[in-house]
Amino acid sequence: METSCEPFFPNVKKSTAKLLCSIFNWFTPFVQFCVDRERYVSTLVVIMNILHFIILTKKSMRTTSINLIMAAVALSDICSQSYILHHEIIRIFIYFYPCYSKATYYNIFLLENIMNTLRNFTRRCSTWLSLSIAVIRTLVIRNPMNPKYEKLSKPKTAFTLILVIYALCFPLAVVEYLGNRDNETTSVYYYSGYSDWFTDNDYMVYKLFYDTEGVVSKLFPCILFPIFTTLLIIEIRKAEKSRQNLFVSKSDSRNTTKLIFYLTLTFFIGEFPMALFYGLNPVLLMLNEEGFQ
Repeated sequence: METSCEPFFPNVKKSTAKLLCSIFNWFTPFVQFCVDRERYVSTLVVIMNILHFIILTKKSMRTTSINLIMAAVALSDICSQSYILHHEIIRIFIYFYPCYSKATYYNIFLLENIMNTLRNFTRRCSTWLSLSIAVIRTLVIRNPMNPKYEKLSKPKTAFTLILVIYALCFPLAVVEYLGNRDNETTSVYYYSGYSDWFTDNDYMVYKLFYDTEGVVSKLFPCILFPIFTTLLIIEIRKAEKSRQNLFVSKSDSRNTTKLIFYLTLTFFIGEFPMALFYGLNPVLLMLNEEGFQ
């Protein structure tokens, strides 16, 4: 059955709107196919990242900053994917306990808001932590005899970097959490909505949040990831040709480069469309309210 996008684009007349509608109709079945199976993927991702975290935090592996940052990435991915598993747990709870109190409903709703904020917060952190791996590798290999850059490979650098990234991403999480509101109704206990300060002044804070989120958490990393990956590959090739004082062995460098390359590729495929969505979100909100004339 073809999905109609008319509710999202009322009064469609412009050719651009019709093109968006056709893309919507073509892409929706694929998205629905993925959504129907996301709980299985999320379960697998959580299990794999738990194993990665256990391995990377062993005493013998905690000797380099790269391994510790990768452990932080694994922990962030566990938290972000737990959002899907949390939905499944709630669904099972409602199945076995269909009659629950209003207070329980509110707690479920509050937990939903917290888990959604946690998911987006840890995704931001995971993005910049993954990018930092490419940056550190590039700087260390480019300056193999410089003690200042050699410190970047020490565990202390990882702890500092992780704390800084989490601290810088935290304000956006606070804004996002405060921007959501639990609205009480007579027909349904609660429904999700935006707080007044998020929607006042023609959605000023809402637009500012999504613009910032799209640029800082999506667009910038999509630009910087390929740049630093390319620089890293160039530096490793130079080092292999000269064969002088490599920081790590040739095979280790190649393995790390492959890891960063695949991180870059998967990140770009997954996050660049999200950057466009976050950038267009305020525009789509206004179009949804006013329609295409």
